[in-house]
Amino acid sequence: MPSTTTNVSHLKENKHVNWRLTPNFLLTYPCGIGRIRLISGSLDLFSASFPFTFDILIFVPCEEFAMRVLRGVLLLCALLTVSLSAAMADSLSGTLTVDNGFYAYLSTSATSQGTLLLAEANSWQTPASFSNIALTSGITYYLQIAAFNQGGPGGVLGSFSLSGTSFAFGNGTQTLDTNTTDWTYSYATANTATYPNTDVASGWGSSALAPGGYGTNGVGPWGTIAGIDSNAQWIWDATSSSYGNSSQPQLLFEASITPVATPEPGSLFLLVSGLLTVAGMGRRRLAKM
Repeated sequence: MPSTTTNVSHLKENKHVNWRLTPNFLLTYPCGIGRIRLISGSLDLFSASFPFTFDILIFVPCEEFAMRVLRGVLLLCALLTVSLSAAMADSLSGTLTVDNGFYAYLSTSATSQGTLLLAEANSWQTPASFSNIALTSGITYYLQIAAFNQGGPGGVLGSFSLSGTSFAFGNGTQTLDTNTTDWTYSYATANTATYPNTDVASGWGSSALAPGGYGTNGVGPWGTIAGIDSNAQWIWDATSSSYGNSSQPQLLFEASITPVATPEPGSLFLLVSGLLTVAGMGRRRLAKM
């Protein structure tokens, strides 16, 4: 489409100034810079003429330009969302100790032993840690701790966390300490305190009992364990008379990690596609009008 120009002129002259009021509006299709020239003329001084103009430049948006901007913004939002989702993949981390030792696993079944995360024996004064264990979207997991006691006080103490918001522990949050509410335990089929003991695979989820609590981090006889939350409780067999003493030297503790409903990348693309469709419909309506 050719440029559209509108001119309205009014000439005024006097001794020294010749000027013309010329509202001149120029718009190039489909969109661009609009120019409004208000005044043009010349100033005569000392036998010389000095031409002058006074213009206003404005940006003139149009329906086609607005549609392009909308599509670009929606596409950029979708790409950023997908990139952030990939960069912030959910994972599990934790720090724990067991008097006297443990195996830690991550399983997708409450009744089957999972993948080994780490193990420690006879060094409960120094906690062990694991970090950034990747979690697959939509799958329910179980954090498993096969704990053994070799005599005297026995107990499990730990703090755990989830990155991202696609999963939650049994307490509905992304952090969990050992406690008597969100953990269960069962008795290992092979009741032996040998380390390592491959028989700990038997007995997961067989009882699902509520553990006994024997005080928070800092209580005697263990004292404060660095790197573990002060609210974490020492837990062990609920039949223990005190400080986790028990005739059961090997216990299988579990805590659930469940997926939380969040929009997936595929859903986000569908949302963007829907918005683009609605925008297209609006454009056609405007064209008809």
